Amino acid sequence: MSHDHSHAGEGRTQTDLLEVRETERDLTYWHTRPFVSPALRARIEKAPILLVPQEGFRDYAGPVFPVGTEEMFRRAQENAPAGGPFEVCISDEDYKELALHESLFIVATIAIGSLVVAPIVVNIVSDFLKGKLFSPAKEKTATAKFTLIVSETSTKDAKRRAIEMKYEGPVDKLEPTFTARLGELKRLQSDESDDKNV
Repeated sequence: MSHDHSHAGEGRTQTDLLEVRETERDLTYWHTRPFVSPALRARIEKAPILLVPQEGFRDYAGPVFPVGTEEMFRRAQENAPAGGPFEVCISDEDYKELALHESLFIVATIAIGSLVVAPIVVNIVSDFLKGKLFSPAKEKTATAKFTLIVSETSTKDAKRRAIEMKYEGPVDKLEPTFTARLGELKRLQSDESDDKNV
């Protein structure tokens, strides 16, 4: 049986393309990883948008980023909103990129501190992927994999929690899929804050 990943999102709904769950890997988790030096920590703690590594891959135990992360980081810095700089959760000397899967466009996981910046991040990732493909037709068939971690989410008991949103599907559906789900999360937050004010 062959698995053609180039059409992984075909016939799937937006809900099927995006897995959402709670996670312990919020910004604080990434700020305190063993590979984060005190000097790096001081810099990344100020950043509301953080590109984070995969911790280990096959026989490599250290932090690693997918190929293209450095290019996306440069583009993101050029397009970042004022007060919304991107940072990378690794020192320059420890930075490593690996080709993690040849048939997927894998984008580095991004952790953010607020839902407010999520649409900007998703737009930058989507534009980056579309720029790599150079063709609207390829955007429908090429498969992307991207994880967004949102640290600021409210709950009725006022505890902070983080959610992880994992997307795997066609490049052209990445932005609308995230936009729809982020809208739902914002409505939930608004409803919860209204409940607290009652």
